[in-house]
Amino acid sequence: MDTSYAEEFDIFRKVVAFSTSDSWKRVPHVAYLYEPDVTDLFQFYNERLRVVSAGRGETKKVTFGAVLLKVIAEGLLAAPRLNAFLRYSPITSRGRLLVQRHVNVTLPWLLEDGKVVTVVVPSVEDASIVDLQTRLEALARRINGSNLNELLNRTARLDTLRRLASGQATGFTRLLSAMLGLSKFDSLRGAERRKYYAADPLKRLTPEDVSAGTVVVSNIGAIKSGNTGKFALLDVVAPQVFAVGVSAVRESPAVVRGGNGEKIVAIRSTLPFCLCFDHRAFEFGELLPFLRRLDQFFADPSLLVPLLGDCA
Repeated sequence: MDTSYAEEFDIFRKVVAFSTSDSWKRVPHVAYLYEPDVTDLFQFYNERLRVVSAGRGETKKVTFGAVLLKVIAEGLLAAPRLNAFLRYSPITSRGRLLVQRHVNVTLPWLLEDGKVVTVVVPSVEDASIVDLQTRLEALARRINGSNLNELLNRTARLDTLRRLASGQATGFTRLLSAMLGLSKFDSLRGAERRKYYAADPLKRLTPEDVSAGTVVVSNIGAIKSGNTGKFALLDVVAPQVFAVGVSAVRESPAVVRGGNGEKIVAIRSTLPFCLCFDHRAFEFGELLPFLRRLDQFFADPSLLVPLLGDCA
């Protein structure tokens, strides 16, 4: 084998490789591609939501991603079984769906060096759009204040202990690998460790901030606008049962009704979604209330005004 060089997995790749391998071993995935017309929503956002009044003559910028998070959360409220954990035994075929009270969205967050860390935005269902924007900005600051290698190593250790406590074989093999040095958890030590953990936890991420999600929302449209690619499939990470992939808004020809009711071809803005779910948990019909709720916002964006928050 003519190898140019060898590159060992760092903690970022270890975490992703472990969780996705585990996902594809355990979860029978189903993917549905949904591409709604968001022309009216995008225009409403640019005119009414991009910059809002924050009082005292100040303004606040709101990202389209924050708006989409709220729309998706509203869809999950209409279809709560999508926001759930699955407990399933392949030996007995017995399963239990644990519908979660809060919509805790896991966001893959692109770092400046090209690596990705997943962070959780908790209780999105209770937050206004402006609140979500504020939370996203706070997450960015906490990411910058975190030692991500230490965070992911600590999270991996806690996940290993959780798997051991629940009797999962992956917990034992992962611990054994770490003990033998094959997948050693390299953490901060001594004074450096004490200094890091003495810092205000509100200024850095904790393991709960990267592991307490109930549904994944991956927005590649926020990374690069005008991206010509789109999601066709993404991971459902057990015990979650649903994941949403959002691509970039694009212009496409579409057949619409003209002023006299005639059919005409017009350029419209569309937004590709990839909706993936665990087929053990439910059938496609469970997606329909979610889709209908999203369709309502896309057809009548003024429905977002009550969800904007105090700045409305």
